[in-house]
Amino acid sequence: MWPELQRYHFIDFVSSMSTMHRLHVMDRQYSEHTAPEVIDAFEKVVECYNEVPTEDNFLRMIYSYPSGFF
Repeated sequence: MWPELQRYHFIDFVSSMSTMHRLHVMDRQYSEHTAPEVIDAFEKVVECYNEVPTEDNFLRMIYSYPSGFF
């Protein structure tokens, strides 16, 4: 839903914090409808990035970002 809102400008989000650059240290919360397997997989990707902060691990984390995350 959020990408559609942003794309067609029904609502604009203004944030001083870039999710992409803070994702690995944020207090992550997920929608109740996000599958536990998705949450577990994403948390493992974030953990991997935190252990070895390479560009490859960063990109893997960014592209694995679930839409059920708030």
